[in-house]
Amino acid sequence: MTLREFVKSFSVYGFLPVFTKFASFLLVPLYIRVFSSAEFGIVELVVSAMGFIVFAINLEFYGAIGRFFFDRESVKDKQVLISTGLGLTFASAAFVSLLCFLFIDNLHGMLFTTGDYYQLLQIGMVWSVLSAVSTYLSVVPRYLKKARQYVLFNAISLVTKLVSTIVFVVVFKFGVAGVLWGNVVGALVSTLLYWFSSSKYIRFVFSVQDAKEIVKFSIPLAPGVMIIGIYQPIFRSVMGRSYSLEELGLFSFASRIAMILGIVETSIRLSWRPLLYENIKKANFGKSYFKISQLVGSLLLVAGTVIIGLSPEIIHLIGTPEYYPSRLMIGGVLIAQIIQNLDSLRGFGFEVAKKTYMVSIITIVSRALGIVFLVFFAKPLGLLGVAIAFMVPLLLSYPIKVLYTKRFISVNTSNIREVGLWVLLIIAYVMSIYSSPLYARILVILACVILATPFQQVMMYLNNWKLLKQTRNVVS
Repeated sequence: MTLREFVKSFSVYGFLPVFTKFASFLLVPLYIRVFSSAEFGIVELVVSAMGFIVFAINLEFYGAIGRFFFDRESVKDKQVLISTGLGLTFASAAFVSLLCFLFIDNLHGMLFTTGDYYQLLQIGMVWSVLSAVSTYLSVVPRYLKKARQYVLFNAISLVTKLVSTIVFVVVFKFGVAGVLWGNVVGALVSTLLYWFSSSKYIRFVFSVQDAKEIVKFSIPLAPGVMIIGIYQPIFRSVMGRSYSLEELGLFSFASRIAMILGIVETSIRLSWRPLLYENIKKANFGKSYFKISQLVGSLLLVAGTVIIGLSPEIIHLIGTPEYYPSRLMIGGVLIAQIIQNLDSLRGFGFEVAKKTYMVSIITIVSRALGIVFLVFFAKPLGLLGVAIAFMVPLLLSYPIKVLYTKRFISVNTSNIREVGLWVLLIIAYVMSIYSSPLYARILVILACVILATPFQQVMMYLNNWKLLKQTRNVVS
């Protein structure tokens, strides 16, 4: 395993989901000009709630398919495995959908204190089912190494979602419902494309043995994954009871800005896990891991410092004066996202040790403490309290996972440079909160870039290039 392998894997397999996730960010300028901050908050509340429904339907079945796909040697065995997993997904979708419709009043009451948003929840359920099936089927072309097809399907789904959302919202004036209908159309197209791509492996068969194996692998991870999925809607719902819908909209806006780094987390997770399991037992794993970890940490912290440092200007560029107070939260949400990204790279210890139940326990406890902070301690701090509450779960879970992971690393992973980058990032956050002059924030950003630049490696590459050039001149 080399740094070059990771970069290649990251760019080919990891960067592909960026297209889909980036769609929401591209729609932000439309949302904030068509919807009020309260309507924007409603959009985010419903979409995040439906995101949890997708988690509840999938139950990590697609992760199990990826784990066992290469263990099945014949096409027939792969067909049985994939079809069995698809059957489990359909059964889960039917069960979860039935529960949601039976208890829709309770679901509505959990999300909203006032108003009538039942239609939005019904449309959202349609989108959730289609999205769950699409997510499951999208695993197949990725493990078949059909990268071009995977990119094409993501691009088509993205464009479809963007165009249909604009048509429903701007042309047909469906309002908030138009956003959900745009998601439905995009998910439908994605499902049809991935179904076509996976048709060779879809048969009307079901293996009880494969089903047991899939469930045994998935269930220990499911509670933690579901908590991650439900955390956003719970956080927003609890916030909606303590704060106004306008303030909820400001938090939603800050979350969309942080999505710039959020899309990287999926890229790291998809590209890193195959390399990890393939190389964890090799003698040079520790050194290679440290190089990759250094690079990713530096890039994330530099990007975070730039975005936080320029957050007032970013708000003025894509938002309106109404959204300017969101600068108090952008830094906190971004810090949480950076830690989540690093967790995907550095927090693999419990998975390697096959103690996946610990991942769920840590996730549940840390998220619960985040909600506790939001309920009892955040309000006196205003919007800054919301940002701190959002960071709490990652600040608690990340160190535990990293400390356990260190037992699998054979080299010293201390990184003084990264400590300095964290200090500069926090300084940039404080300066953005107090609206420090732009030139002062730019100086902090430049200091961060300089500190992150590996001058020794740059000089080594330059020397090697000069030596190679001299050798060519002598030969010629």
